[in-house]
Amino acid sequence: MKKFNSVTELAKELNLSRGTIYRRAKAQGIDLNDVDQGLTDDQLDLLRTELPKGVKTNAGEKSKKTQESNENTKQLKEQIKTLQNTIAQKETQINELLQQNKNETERNAGREQELIQLVDQSQRLQLTAQQKLENTKAEMQEIESKDEQNGEQEQSKKGIWARIFKN
Repeated sequence: MKKFNSVTELAKELNLSRGTIYRRAKAQGIDLNDVDQGLTDDQLDLLRTELPKGVKTNAGEKSKKTQESNENTKQLKEQIKTLQNTIAQKETQINELLQQNKNETERNAGREQELIQLVDQSQRLQLTAQQKLENTKAEMQEIESKDEQNGEQEQSKKGIWARIFKN
C-alpha cells in the first residue's frame, strides 16, 4: 500500500495528468478522497492501465472487485475502531484493578505491622506473667520452709510428755 499527499503527487508518480487520473479512477471505482490513506498495488495498476475506447466513465460501472474491496475495507476499519475501543476499556479496567491491588497491599502492610505489635505485646505479657508466677512459687516455698522451721521449733519447746502423747 502506497500513500500520497495529493492527487498531483500520484499523477507525477504515474506520469499521467490529473484529469487522466480522475477519469480512470472514476471508471475503475477507485475513491481518490482517501489517497492520503494509501492505494493498493492493484489500484495503482488499474490507474496505470489505459481505458478501452468507448468506455464511459460513470460511477455506476464500478467493477465488482473494487466494490467488494471498498466494502471489506470499510468493515475492517469499523472492526479496528471497535477493537481499539475495547482495548481502551480493558486498559482502563487493568489500571483500576492495579490501583485496587496497590491499595489492598498498603492496607495489608499496615495490618501486618499491627499484628506484629500485638504478638510482641502478647509475648511480653506472657513473660511477665511467667516471671510473677515463678516469684510467687519461690515466695510460697520460703513461707512453707519457714512454717516447717517454726513448727519444729515449737515441737522442741514442748515437754517430753507432750511429745510422747503428741498433744
